[in-house]
Amino acid sequence: MDFLKLIIFIVVLVILIAVFEKLMRKWLRIEKVSDSERYVNNVHLVGEVLLTLSFTISIALLSDDDSLVGALLIIYSFVYFSFITFMEWKFRVNSKEYIITLLSGIFSTMLVVISVNIPKLILH
Repeated sequence: MDFLKLIIFIVVLVILIAVFEKLMRKWLRIEKVSDSERYVNNVHLVGEVLLTLSFTISIALLSDDDSLVGALLIIYSFVYFSFITFMEWKFRVNSKEYIITLLSGIFSTMLVVISVNIPKLILH
């Protein structure tokens, strides 16, 4: 997969997830947690940084193999949102923020699965 296409794909994905999240917040009436409270503890911060770094390095090393990049995107999306959802559910007391994270994770993973598989469906 061309690296520029991957960057464009990720930007579009982030925009779609942000719109979805905004709609879900409005529908479920869940207030957004301030940016200063984004990480519940140091494990959350370090875990998120390590997951993102390992994904970025893996993509950079394997960017020539489309099937591996697609699989990595699916795995990363699932693991990343599962980790954040768990950390918010376990450590953010009296908050329903984890619900938004869970729904955003399901939505983004579905988008990644669909977008990775569309070229395969069209070409076959």
